[in-house]
Amino acid sequence: MQREYLINTMLANHGPALRLFAATWSDNPDDCVQQALIKLAAADPIPDNPVAWMYTVTRNEAINCRRRQSRMKTRERIAAKHRPQFEYTPESEFDSERLEWAMSQLEQETRAMIVAKVWGGLTFEQIAVQASCSPSSAHRRFTIGLKKLRDLISENVLSEKHNKPSQGSQ
Repeated sequence: MQREYLINTMLANHGPALRLFAATWSDNPDDCVQQALIKLAAADPIPDNPVAWMYTVTRNEAINCRRRQSRMKTRERIAAKHRPQFEYTPESEFDSERLEWAMSQLEQETRAMIVAKVWGGLTFEQIAVQASCSPSSAHRRFTIGLKKLRDLISENVLSEKHNKPSQGSQ
């Protein structure tokens, strides 16, 4: 009972401050605080100064999270250089580089929904669970994302046509 009370008290009294503290190092401060609370629940014996211990563990979790994110981005960047994400077919109106560029211009959540639906084949119900929203919100975000994707590609094609020198002016 003492451990449960300690965790509840820690979360109630220090949760927001720990989250703000973790945000100094990580884009996922909630995850860092949660991991620190899990470690507190498993700590044997209970630390003498649990508040200071929580701040130390939260900081370490946040720094490790940032390192993992950095390594993952580096791996993704290297992998992206070695193979295209999309295949070009002659009947398509745009090439894979243009699509990759347009996808990179979308917000991360929107891009994830489009990939999950188009390439992953997930239903809007499955996407909603993953994105913590309703299926109708997932559908709306997906539709808005596709429109933005089309607009970006169209703008890119038009600007490319206007910037090409005409063939008769040589």
